[in-house]
Amino acid sequence: MGLNSNGLSLDISKLSEEIHTYQEMENEARFEIGKRLKHVKENNLAHGEWTNWLDSIGFNQRTAQRYMQVYTRFHKIPEAEKLPFSKLAELLALPDDVDASKFIEEVKDDSVRSIREKVKETKGGINDKKETTILKTERSEPPKYSAFINDVTSALNNLIPEFLGDVEKGDATLSQIMVIGKESEYVQRKLLMMFGGDDIFPIDLEHAITLAEMTPDGDIEEVVGLLKTLQMHVKEVIGYRINLEGAIETKNFELFIQTVNDVIEKLKAKIEEQRSWKFDDDMFSEFRGNGNVSTAKILGVEESATPEEVKKRFRTLSKLLHPDVGGDAQLFDVVRKAYDEYIRKNKVA
Repeated sequence: MGLNSNGLSLDISKLSEEIHTYQEMENEARFEIGKRLKHVKENNLAHGEWTNWLDSIGFNQRTAQRYMQVYTRFHKIPEAEKLPFSKLAELLALPDDVDASKFIEEVKDDSVRSIREKVKETKGGINDKKETTILKTERSEPPKYSAFINDVTSALNNLIPEFLGDVEKGDATLSQIMVIGKESEYVQRKLLMMFGGDDIFPIDLEHAITLAEMTPDGDIEEVVGLLKTLQMHVKEVIGYRINLEGAIETKNFELFIQTVNDVIEKLKAKIEEQRSWKFDDDMFSEFRGNGNVSTAKILGVEESATPEEVKKRFRTLSKLLHPDVGGDAQLFDVVRKAYDEYIRKNKVA
């Protein structure tokens, strides 16, 4: 027989053979898809990037999970290769202690609905047996570990040797172990390079992990250097609080670098501002004793300064000396009294 206008054979047996071939190709493809999804999730993506990558290839998390489960459980069973994905998805509910190969052989020609019912029946029978066994042995069985203990054990087993050494020395808390132990070896190594040595500017662990993930390998030294510079400057400034979390949460490396550099420049300006104000102990001593020192001198302004200039100066000194920002309570009290005296004498509102 020849071909029709669509280029297809007019021989139905030939068409049946072709359809069977394409079915085999489709069945083989779903194992290959599951295999590759599993590989990418376990080896190729940093923490938090899995969902975004799935979106980029047109998968949702549930579908991807099904493909990986089907591959993991059935790819070594020859009969499974002949079943469509819909049937294998139903077989995923089959209890682990059931011989999947034998079960598939028995139901391979059944409908999806029939397979679903037989899986339910199998699960029900096994549960009945388990309940009977539990009633007989519940008093003699040792208590099982809790999910929390299992999670801790899993985290410990996943730690790289350097972090495990910190645990053995008592330098790591349980919460730190749980967080770090969930990360891949690659992320743990970067975390160690960036935060595991010197006592650099503190960032909470979750944000430190995010920063490690988004920092390119070639830029690690630059980030560590910037954080050390930041720490050095912040120690010189009274009461200056820094928040880098917002820049880290954007996961935008260039924005983070720009933010840190901006903060460093602001700190430098603050340091220069503080250094421009020199406290004279003799002057304060004289003021405390008899109050003969002028308020202008105490505040560090010209005698002819305007009320606005005096007010601005007092605000600047308050930011430096107020106890709430780590300043000297005694010096702040002297400055406050000098400003109050200026207001009284000059009747400033």
